[in-house]
Amino acid sequence: MAMAPAEAALPVKLGAALYYMASSTIVQMSNKALFTSFGFKAPLLVGLLQMAIISPVCYIVARPRVDAATARACAPLALVNVLNLVCGLMGTSGLNVPMFIALRRFTLLCTLMLEFLMYRRIHERTTYFAVAVMITGALVAAASDLSFNAFGYMAVLGN
Repeated sequence: MAMAPAEAALPVKLGAALYYMASSTIVQMSNKALFTSFGFKAPLLVGLLQMAIISPVCYIVARPRVDAATARACAPLALVNVLNLVCGLMGTSGLNVPMFIALRRFTLLCTLMLEFLMYRRIHERTTYFAVAVMITGALVAAASDLSFNAFGYMAVLGN
């Protein structure tokens, strides 16, 4: 009989959330500085280097069983992840950070709508409220952006 995994303590959950928030912010700001301040024009190289560094780290931490069946099962997800990363980095290089984040927040809304249309899934009101707060905050932050970069917009929306 399999036992359910133990529930993580609140400090562990908060620590994980803060770590994710900090690391995500640092990576986003570092990428933006690399593309704008230093004029680096190769977002695909940045993505390749990020994946080359993080893949061994993930393997060391998780120690997954690796065989041909697992690789075949994970291949579509890996391809989507690579496309997501490439579109995100290309969008980062073409937009300012507040506009990039505002457009990324709309993917949450699109996900909620597609889940309803495809699966008739209805989320709790708190989920809709949280998404509305995030989108509103992102729009307020991006409201001062009067520049338009069609390539950056399309890359982020593809993200």
